Amino acid sequence: MKQQQKLIEMNERKEHMKSSVKLPKLDLLPYGGDKLKWLEFWDSFECTIHKNKMLSNVEKFTYLRNKLYGEAKRAIMGIALTEENYDVAIEILKDRFGNIQEVIDLHYNQMINLYPASNKTESLRILLDKVEKNLRSLEVLHQNISQDVFVSMIRSKLPQDVLLQLEIQKGTVDKWTVTTLRDKLRCYVTAREKAEKKSSISDSSRNRSNEDSLSRHTPKGRDGRGNKFREPSFLHNSGKLGSAEALVTTEQRKSVNTKFNKCRYCEKGHWSDECPTFRTIDERKKKLKGRYNFEVI
Repeated sequence: MKQQQKLIEMNERKEHMKSSVKLPKLDLLPYGGDKLKWLEFWDSFECTIHKNKMLSNVEKFTYLRNKLYGEAKRAIMGIALTEENYDVAIEILKDRFGNIQEVIDLHYNQMINLYPASNKTESLRILLDKVEKNLRSLEVLHQNISQDVFVSMIRSKLPQDVLLQLEIQKGTVDKWTVTTLRDKLRCYVTAREKAEKKSSISDSSRNRSNEDSLSRHTPKGRDGRGNKFREPSFLHNSGKLGSAEALVTTEQRKSVNTKFNKCRYCEKGHWSDECPTFRTIDERKKKLKGRYNFEVI
């Protein structure tokens, strides 16, 4: 009998050690005190941690505290980490953030105070997403979202051009319902997004095509008009020149964007290093000496 009791105790100890060592891998979203997000947090936490029979209350309490921040964390900050206090902490959080009527009122207020959309597709998408979020949340809270008041709320947030398009889609016979309005608005916004995406891809493809065409028809070493690029000789020959031409080189470096195809010796239309009139270095020195009026050492 004693041996059987020892076996039972050993099995219980093994189960406890197993639950302590092999804790479940969790990816729960943290909660900071937003009442509109309480139900989402609690449903996830309840399913994963609260109803997990393999975990002790101390372990559950540890998980809970690690997933709270801000106002929610401050609400249970003074409670000691014990088996009994876990249930106390849960009740405090539910009373503070889980009041259903307050959550319903907040969703109604958000619907009423939605910022009107402009005629831009992005703005319409933002409005649609917010409408869907609030209506789905109210539906989960067992509220009747088929009321005509929601039709008026949504229509009041849409620009006239969009309302006109939706009226054309609906026709003149049918009466607006919340379901019809949501479906028509969703289809309209999605169609605009697809059209704009297709237009953007087409414009991008056209620009790349134009750039490729210009690149293919412009030889290397030439500009967009087919003119040949050439670096003026003074940029790499100044070490071989005398002091007179070196001075001119310095002056020319300061205005590198000027035209270089005008000879600085005879001022005719050719490059200076190809001047047929002043062929030698001595002739070019004398010419520059007379122009700038200084002696060559």
